[in-house]
Amino acid sequence: MGAIAAVGQLPLLQPFSRLAIAAALFGESVGAAMVAVTAGVVLCVAGAKRFA
Repeated sequence: MGAIAAVGQLPLLQPFSRLAIAAALFGESVGAAMVAVTAGVVLCVAGAKRFA
């Protein structure tokens, strides 16, 4: 995978890092569905970076 394609995958993870920050700093509730979707997206991005 080229450098541009590899870096292009990283913005997919930003909303989830913001979710974690909101939960940690502001006490936002994070449900099980949010955690499951986050794990799925992280796995997809990791798989795309590894196998592409």
